Amino acid sequence: MPVSKAERTRLLIIQTAIQLLSQKPHATLNDIAKAAQIGRATLHRHFKNREDLILCITLDALHQTEKACAPVMANAATAKDALWELFKAMIPIGDHYGFLAQEFDVMDQPEVASLYQQQIMALRDLIEGLKKEGHIAADIPTAWAASLVDTLIYSTWSAIHKGDLAPNEAPSLALRTILNGLGEHKQ
Repeated sequence: MPVSKAERTRLLIIQTAIQLLSQKPHATLNDIAKAAQIGRATLHRHFKNREDLILCITLDALHQTEKACAPVMANAATAKDALWELFKAMIPIGDHYGFLAQEFDVMDQPEVASLYQQQIMALRDLIEGLKKEGHIAADIPTAWAASLVDTLIYSTWSAIHKGDLAPNEAPSLALRTILNGLGEHKQ
């Protein structure tokens, strides 16, 4: 089904805002309109204010994350396989993921909080699975390991975006970083 011009413009605004706000959280609507190469009036036809746009792109980022992760988490045979597939699915959309790390005032919105909490719980379940399989030491706090995976996804995307890392190397490097960096402590 063809996408209308209005839908294309809305998607352009959303993608531009995600990219710009990931790097410059205090960007104004004017900055976003300029980066999208549209007029501010056009932006306002789609979003009444900055808060409306941020809520929309936060929900979009959460939905994109869920869309990328759900099949991976459901179909992987092992937690290690799930982590590998998670990195392959999430690193290419690291800008969406990185946007969620920004401290915007929409995280307490019920729909945002619910989606975010579901994703955090799924990641923690994955970490627990990695512990059961012996890939992560049992004494490593689950929340801390989940935070590392979370941060590594965005950091890997950022390194690719800057040209410091080849896209085809990224998932294996991320997996190696987590599995070797969180293994049993040996002296």
